[in-house]
Amino acid sequence: MKRTNRIIIKCITVMVLLAVAAGCGTKETAPQPAFNKSAARDVIQGNTWYMKGCYHKALESFHKAYEKFTALDDQDGVARTLNNLGTLYRAEKDYESAVAFFDEAIRLFKRSGDARNLVQSLSNKAAVLTDRGELDNAATLLDEAESEARKNAVVLPTLKSNRALILIRQKKTEEAKHLLTEAKALTSPSKPFEFTTIAFAMGMLHEETGDLDTASHWYTQALETDRSAGFSRNLASDLSALGRVLMAQGKYDEALDILYRCFNIQTLLDDPKGTEETSAQLKSCLTALGDRKPDIRVKEHFLKRWSGGETKAGVCK
Repeated sequence: MKRTNRIIIKCITVMVLLAVAAGCGTKETAPQPAFNKSAARDVIQGNTWYMKGCYHKALESFHKAYEKFTALDDQDGVARTLNNLGTLYRAEKDYESAVAFFDEAIRLFKRSGDARNLVQSLSNKAAVLTDRGELDNAATLLDEAESEARKNAVVLPTLKSNRALILIRQKKTEEAKHLLTEAKALTSPSKPFEFTTIAFAMGMLHEETGDLDTASHWYTQALETDRSAGFSRNLASDLSALGRVLMAQGKYDEALDILYRCFNIQTLLDDPKGTEETSAQLKSCLTALGDRKPDIRVKEHFLKRWSGGETKAGVCK
């Protein structure tokens, strides 16, 4: 379940609300209110905090944006912010709230005719239903999203990866591989939000089929792209997946190093659920290594400081 959640969480398309001035002939366009520009900056800041893994800071920024867009009766801004809030609640595994926020965003996008963001929100809601194991309902929502995408010439590669996740859960790996290959052809590392989603899904697919070397390759691709983009929370997930594969291959020395890197990030981001799972993996590695386990005193020195709140860089401040 966690592996699927991680993919879904990475499917977020950052909805940057920049003001665009449009002219027609010599007719002048009224400037956008300063408050609206401020709300757009809040959304950008919220997305930045989200990708770093600082969810409480992201929530604060999105709430500011929602209040400002509401005060200006900017329904497009309201809808986009609702979509981002839904994504945030999904990341925190509050699926009931996530569905409620996506439903409201979908309603507003349908009313305004914003096809691209409608497709994105439908796909995001389908992802939540996949999280909850409601695979048939998720597939139905993706059908609707794909129909809207075709009608409006919207290209969204993560629609295919979301469908592939359902197929992987259903053990239909050949169909999933076909979809992911198509999705990969539509993106590149220059589009990190899409690329890491698809690369990680490729890793999951090959891990599911037992091709661990190929799974490791794709998880590494996701890791390198997330590192370049500065997506700290995603880095922890990539490292966790790599550590899991290395353990399955009996490469406990390498797995231990990878998992400590994962544990470091999770500790700095104050991710108790993540650290609990990684701690169990680390213990398994150390047990397997026995007398061959390395000196971990330096690692534990910093982890003890960070877990006690003694951090200097203030990653989420």
